[in-house]
Amino acid sequence: MTILIKPYNQYSKSARALARGVGGKILVNNIPSRNDLVINWGCSSLPFRSTTADLNHPNAVAIAVNKLKTLNALQDKPYCLQYTTDKYEAQEYLANYEVVYARQYLTKHSGCGIILCIDEDEIPDAPLYTVGFKSTNEYRVHVFKNKMIDIQEKRKRHGVNVNRYVRNHRHGWVFCRQNIDLPEIVAEAALDAVATIGLDFGGLDIGYDKDTKDVKVYEINTAVGIEKTTVDNYVNAIRNYYYAM
Repeated sequence: MTILIKPYNQYSKSARALARGVGGKILVNNIPSRNDLVINWGCSSLPFRSTTADLNHPNAVAIAVNKLKTLNALQDKPYCLQYTTDKYEAQEYLANYEVVYARQYLTKHSGCGIILCIDEDEIPDAPLYTVGFKSTNEYRVHVFKNKMIDIQEKRKRHGVNVNRYVRNHRHGWVFCRQNIDLPEIVAEAALDAVATIGLDFGGLDIGYDKDTKDVKVYEINTAVGIEKTTVDNYVNAIRNYYYAM
């Protein structure tokens, strides 16, 4: 049996790092054998058989990579963002909330295509609108087979003016792993969201408000960018799963 990583992009650095770490191979166009363990790294459709040994079924990935499908799947959960596809309803949101995000693309990540709306006249046509959540902390929680395997926190880069509305690297935020005290409600939301979508693993971006004790899942990444310690944690999780099969 061979461990095969099937990336959404064959040049994915994260997928190749995983393949090296587990002693496996990148699966491009070749067809795996029935006994191979295929790890789906962000593909919403696979051109070959799917077995019970595969991790992250393409149907579940197709939900996770689409912001609207993800929100629809999580809509009954307390950690789901408030959202709408109706522009006029989004305008009404601004009567009660500070900011609304117009999302021009449903399948982009890292803040791509997000338009910050503070006035109702600023709201453009878009396929999705979400209400801004006032988080005091934002985490990336990596889940594998119903266990947390890695935790990071987004923090302001020293000496840089940051955008408090969009927390990504381009706007002055970096991932840290020192001195993280993860609230239990964040851990519970991460585990439940991955299970609800039907995924075996994922990296979740989650906001938390320490004043209200509220939590919101922003995104579930099925081909999350990983390096160093996070790669090692995924490698260990995959190896443990592989040898337990």
